[in-house]
Formats: sequence, C-alpha cells, structure tokens
Amino acid sequence: MARSAADAAAILSVIAGPDERDPATAAIPSAVPDYRLACKSDALRGARVGVPRNYLAVKLNEPDPEKALNKDEYAAYEAALEAMRKCGAEVVDADFPDLQAFVKLGDYAHSPILPADLKVGTSPQMSTTLTP
Repeated sequence: MARSAADAAAILSVIAGPDERDPATAAIPSAVPDYRLACKSDALRGARVGVPRNYLAVKLNEPDPEKALNKDEYAAYEAALEAMRKCGAEVVDADFPDLQAFVKLGDYAHSPILPADLKVGTSPQMSTTLTP
C-alpha cells in the first residue's frame, strides 16, 4: 500500500474521517489533519520501542503456516527496527510475562468471528459503493 511512512501518511490523510454510510465512524471528527506533517526524521528520538522477542520466537516456530511468521516477514520486522534505531529510537527487548495467555488472545484473529463481523459490517456499505 505504501513504500514509506510519508506515503502511508498521505493515504491516511485521504481515507481518514467519518463516512456517513458507516455508523462506526460517526464519532470521528470531520476535520482530518495532514498526517504528512508528522513525518520527521527525528520523530522517534528518545522513544523506547519494546520488542516481544519471546512472542516472535513462538511465531517463527509455529507449525501452522497461516499463523506463522516466516523468515522474510521477520527480516522485514528487523529492518523496520533498524530504521527506528536510525531515527533515534531505543529498541529494547520487552518479553510478555504471560506469553501463553497472550498467544491464546491472538488465536481470536483466526476464529470465524472476525471475518463474519467484518462481512456484516461492510456488506451494506460496499453494496452502495461499488457498481457492477
């Protein structure tokens, strides 16, 4: 979708805000900021970024390919951490104390509930947005 934070910010500035056909966005202010203004090379200076290494280890060793973090994704993750370091962030290991409970929470994303909720929430809007 975007090759840089500035590209993502430009997209967000266009797609953010309320949609009268989507009641879930009713509370969003109508004035949308220009998110590109927040893209500064030193924006992360002094920030601490926690990396859940124990969770990453579990995801790298996950036998189910649908749930696993593959080597290319992990390399991209590490490259993103390095980019944050270059922008002044301190990257620290921050393992989850109760990893198994957290992993169970992640299983919710792979349940049938999320796709069903998405379909119910977006079907009415998409039927009026798209033309055959």
